[in-house]
Amino acid sequence: MGWHIGNRSVGDFPTFMKPIIDHIADQLGTKRLILVGASAGGYAAVNFGIHFPGCIALALNPRLRLNAAPWPDITNMVKAAYGVSGIGKIKEARDRHITMDLATLFVTDLPFSLALYQNTDDTGYFKRQFTPFVSTLKTKTNLWTRLESDGRGHVPIPEDRFQDILRNLSDSQISSNESLNSAGFIQNVEGFQEG
Repeated sequence: MGWHIGNRSVGDFPTFMKPIIDHIADQLGTKRLILVGASAGGYAAVNFGIHFPGCIALALNPRLRLNAAPWPDITNMVKAAYGVSGIGKIKEARDRHITMDLATLFVTDLPFSLALYQNTDDTGYFKRQFTPFVSTLKTKTNLWTRLESDGRGHVPIPEDRFQDILRNLSDSQISSNESLNSAGFIQNVEGFQEG
């Protein structure tokens, strides 16, 4: 989890990586930037998205809240990444460098298309990560969701489904919204209720 966030040497990792990703995308002639991550990598995709307005962030069964179960070991992560010890210094470094709930970044604006894919059989992540996050941002027009039953627990998305989603999202002949729709995502989940 820690390398998605940063450390005392590089600072904020998304800020550090932005010019590198911009350069790679420019050199490749990328027409549509898609940031992809699963589980803790989903946290990274969403956290990086704010630095790339207009991109698509595809987060698969993502961790979206570090302040909810399943609990990550934030204390040891902060100690290792920022070289601090003691409750006060750890809390100070955590509060300065780590977004504990990604929804707080998007209260006023969601500047990219966020595609959340969630296995409903992963009850821990569905109830404690996905549901509260979506309930907070359900009025955002750039929020897209897709719910599937992929098997019990925190299991990966089936490979053929993942490839189909990427194929649809990378189709630059259609708009981002059309590509998300054709990939099976639903826009504007305003009627979503925490359950």
